[in-house]
Amino acid sequence: MPMVSRRLSGALTDLGYMILAASPRLRPLYRRWASPRYRNLAASYGGLAEDDPVYLRPLRVLLQQLESAPDRIVEVGAGTGAATAVLVERYPRATVVVVDASPQMLQQITGSSRAVVHRVVGDAFALPLCAHSADLALVHNAPFDLDELIRATRPSGVVVIVLSSARWIPSAVRARLLRGRGLRGWACVLERTIGTGVVWVFQRDAGRPAAQS
Repeated sequence: MPMVSRRLSGALTDLGYMILAASPRLRPLYRRWASPRYRNLAASYGGLAEDDPVYLRPLRVLLQQLESAPDRIVEVGAGTGAATAVLVERYPRATVVVVDASPQMLQQITGSSRAVVHRVVGDAFALPLCAHSADLALVHNAPFDLDELIRATRPSGVVVIVLSSARWIPSAVRARLLRGRGLRGWACVLERTIGTGVVWVFQRDAGRPAAQS
C-alpha cells in the first residue's frame, strides 16, 4: 500500500505540472507555494530517488534510445541533481546547464569530473537562457513551459519531458494538457509509457517554419 500511495501522490504531482504548463495564470500561486517548501526540503530531497526504484527508470530507458549525443544539455527543474547524475553518466563529454528556482536545491548537486555542470538559479516559466542554446532540453519531474523549452533549444535539437508517475493520468487528459497545444513549428514525435512513467519527445516539424524568437 505505501508504494501505491506514493504512485498516486506522484501522479497528482505530475498532473499539477501539466496543468501549470497549460495554465499560466496559476503560476504565481505555485511560485508562492513552492519557494518556502523547496527551501526547507533541500537538505533531504536528494534521498527521494534512492528510496524510489522507479523514479529514474523512464529517463534511463529513454536516453538509451535517443540517437544524438548532445554537446550542450539544459535541465530545467533540476532540484538536487538526481536526473543530472543520469545525464552525466550517459553524456560524459557534454556541458550540462542545470536550472532551478531554488538555490538551496542547486547547492546540493555534487560536482563531477565527468562533465561540466553549470548551476543557474532561474524560473522554469521564464528561463534565463539564450535562445537556441541547447541540443537537448530536459524536464524530469518538475514544472515546465513548453514554449520556453523550445525557445532554448536549437532547431536541430530535442525537447524531452519525463514524468515518472504520469501513467496514472488518463491518456485523454494528458493529450489535452500537453499534446493538444500548438507548438510553433514543433511537434510531439514520441509519447511512450515506461513503467509507471510517461516520456514525451518534441522535435522541429520539418513541414513547418521555425518559430521566431
